[in-house]
This record gives sequence, C-alpha cells and structure tokens, in this order.
Amino acid sequence: MMTLIIDDDYELSWTQLRESMEHDEALRSQLMVDKGNVDELRRELLRVERADLAGGLDAIAGDWSSIRWRLASIVLLERVTDLDGFCTAAHGAMAGDTEAIKQLVELLKGVDEEERAHWEAEIAKADRKSPETVVQPNSSVESSEEAEAWCERGEDYFYGRNGVAQDDAKAVEWLRKAAKQGHADAQSNLGWMYQEGRGVSQSDTEAVKWYRKAAKQGHAVAQNQLGWMYAEGPGFSRDYTEAVKWYRKAAKQGLAVAQFNLGIFYEDGPGFSRDYAEAAEWYHKAAKQGHAVAQNRLALMYAEGRGVSQSDTEAVEWLRKAAKQGLAVAQIQLGCMYEEGRGVSQSDTEAVKWYRKAAKQGHADAQFNLGWMYQKGRGVSQSDTMAAKWYRKAAEQGDKDARKALRKLGL
Repeated sequence: MMTLIIDDDYELSWTQLRESMEHDEALRSQLMVDKGNVDELRRELLRVERADLAGGLDAIAGDWSSIRWRLASIVLLERVTDLDGFCTAAHGAMAGDTEAIKQLVELLKGVDEEERAHWEAEIAKADRKSPETVVQPNSSVESSEEAEAWCERGEDYFYGRNGVAQDDAKAVEWLRKAAKQGHADAQSNLGWMYQEGRGVSQSDTEAVKWYRKAAKQGHAVAQNQLGWMYAEGPGFSRDYTEAVKWYRKAAKQGLAVAQFNLGIFYEDGPGFSRDYAEAAEWYHKAAKQGHAVAQNRLALMYAEGRGVSQSDTEAVEWLRKAAKQGLAVAQIQLGCMYEEGRGVSQSDTEAVKWYRKAAKQGHADAQFNLGWMYQKGRGVSQSDTMAAKWYRKAAEQGDKDARKALRKLGL
C-alpha cells in the first residue's frame, strides 16, 4: 500500500488513488508537490505491473523539481492513446525543444486545453527569440522589445533551455546588454549573478549597483534583494534603516518574502525597537500567500500571545499550513501541540505522525521525540529497538539528551 504525503497519511491502492484523481484536480496537483509522492507513485505503479505508466512519470518528471503536474496527471489517468509519443513530446517540451512543444500542442487537443494554451504561449515565446530574430550583442538597437528579447535570451542561457546549452557567461552577456538599456528584470538578474559570482567575478558592490537600478524602477524582487544586502552587509557596512526602507517598498507591492523579512525586523528589532504587533501583521500578509516560514513564525506568535491575542487554535492552524509544505520545524511543533493537546484534541498518534515527518528530514529534536514515543509506547507500539534507532540519529547530530537516552538503554 502507498503512503502519500497529502492532507493526511492516506494509504491508498493504485486503483483507489486513480479513482480519486479522476474527480479531484487539487489532489492531482498536490501529489506532485512532494518528491516522496512521486517516488511512492513509481513504486506502486511497478508493484501493480504498470511499468508503462511508471516510465511515463519518469519521462515527465526528469528533474523532479521541474515536473508539470498537469502533464503527469494526463499520463497517470491514461487520457492519451499514444502514451509513448506523448511522454516523448512532453519530455522534449520541458527541455525547451520547439518541435517537441509543437507536437505536444497537437497531442493536447481535446485532452487539456489549459495545458495546451500554456505550451502555445511557449511556442510564441520561442518564435520571438529564434536565432533569426534575436539581435546579436553588437547591435545598436535600443528598443524595449529588443531589451526584452535580450533578457529572455540571457535567461535561456542561464537555464539551458530553448535550444541553447547552459552557460553563465553567455547569460551575463545578454543580461548586461538588456540591463544597460534599462530593463529592470535584467538589472535584477544581473545583480544576482554578481552576488553569487555566476558567470562573473563575485562582487557585492556590482550586485548592489544593479539591484539599485532595478529597485528604483519599482522592481519588487530587486528591492527585497537590496534590502537583504543592507541587512546582512556583505562586503560593506550594514545599514538597517536602508534595509527596512527597501524591504517595505517590496512588501507593499505584495512580495511575500519581503513581507516576511520586514516581519523579522520588527520581531527581532535589529537596529530599532521591537514591535510585535507590526511583525505579526507582516507575517500574516506573507503567510496568507503561502510563505511557510512566515506561517510558522505567525503560529509561534499566536502560541505565545506576542503581537496578537494568544490562541492555540490559531497557532495550530498556521502550523498545519507550514507543516503541510514540508517545513520540519513546523512539523515538530505541530507534533508537540498534538502531544500536549493544545489547540487540538490530544492525540499521540498524530504527534508521532508529525514527529516522523520532521525526523525523516533530519530534524534532531524530532528524532529525539520520536525515539521517546517509541520508548514509552505512545502513539506507536513500544519498541526499544526503534527508540534506539531514532535516538542514535539525533545523537549523531550532537543531541545530548539523545546520548543520555541511549546510555539508559544500555547502548
């Protein structure tokens, strides 16, 4: 039986899962969010002798982080007659092969019009940037359309897509061309290349220079990055006033990571007085957009009553949202809430479930807690062997309590 990482630890046969997927688009997308789900699907498909579907999932997944769930669900639900041809076209399309994209568009007719529209847009983008139409770096053309094409070409080289090999130096060449024409995206991207030393010698000074140019045009990502440079002060003195200034500009545009960063400033108060209410407000804005760490921070503020009225129920709500996104620290905290019965009905079984998720990600505290639950037989069958297994994992990370627990077990 499969254990899939979705809303709960459902254990479903392939037949049951397929029936559920037929009618639940949200489930289909959620299955592709976690690598563990993709691996579980592969194993179950092989178990039921559906190697054809497992192979199709492999072809479309490739680098798991780039999987398109709509394509995967078309394969899994067998909505095309030529499975091999569809998978081949999908794999090539995700690699940026224009001919494969065109073939995929044809195969998607009458199957998934929303997905078909996505790839039609990719064809239009590729045509706009084909070698015959892209202006070479020595051109003097300064139109915004050409700057856009240069920026996109730079991104092609960065990602190694649309028929070109990955090449950071080439990416920088095209991004610089567009950045010099005032293209904000290119300026922001060029700043990042300098910050990371990709295709150029690392330079915080150059990074700040290009971030500032984009930030002054209202580019939210650049504003956030500029705020970070001032907050962390790599290569120059920190300036918290400037950091907050730029974070706020990006946050007001709705950039979740900037809202979170601004919340950190107000909660921790580096350079100025703390304001928990203001911190909670910005965390809440980021949390509503799905920022997992902001959700976790907001949960802790509700649990402790800092900046908001104390509420274990609210704390659990936000911890659950972050935990479902795979944030280990939220998973262990949610486990603690279940173990203590705070904001939820007490449940050792649920506590173990969330401890296990965090423990599997290498969280030492969760490994210790899971070991303790096994030792005491809470939420699981009592097992000193399993307790020792998880204590040992925590001890290997330097957890002193785990080492003491192992000694008490005579190990």
